[in-house]
Amino acid sequence: MEKALNYREMRPDLEEYLKSVEANRHPIALILDRVKNRRNIAALLRLADAARVKEVILYQCGIDTQEDNKVKKVARSAQEFVPQRSTHQLSDLTALQREYRLVGLEITNKSVPYYEYSGKVPLALVIGNEQRGISQEVLDLCEESVHVPMMGRNSSMNVAMASGIATYGLLKVIGKLT
Repeated sequence: MEKALNYREMRPDLEEYLKSVEANRHPIALILDRVKNRRNIAALLRLADAARVKEVILYQCGIDTQEDNKVKKVARSAQEFVPQRSTHQLSDLTALQREYRLVGLEITNKSVPYYEYSGKVPLALVIGNEQRGISQEVLDLCEESVHVPMMGRNSSMNVAMASGIATYGLLKVIGKLT
């Protein structure tokens, strides 16, 4: 019979493992463009930790992830150790183009399914607002966009769920998952 492993069983040399996590982050960042729902922000922080992304950039989100009790509860401490920064300035996102290739997670007239991405890394996956998606001013900064194919009646899915699918899919595409 199979047994679910606990945290210590998965990582017997915990101290060494944690050093490795910090030293070997994947070349993907997440940019949250006006994501407002605290649960979504917390879920995205947990995703960032689980996928070992380089950092999370909160653009006009208006939430202090270190102080917000709902974020702290849902993120399960991920907000404490996932590298992150906040900004309200579009010029800061423009400056990020020197560090990352900005890739929108949005269905557009030019987007491709995430598993067909063939661009360069490091990349920053831009994630849009729950109701409006990526703002046009931020989408204009993106060099390309990817989407999660929608096969049902709805034209979108929850931002955290779509981000999880796309993030792990992109890790596979860029050769960071075997």
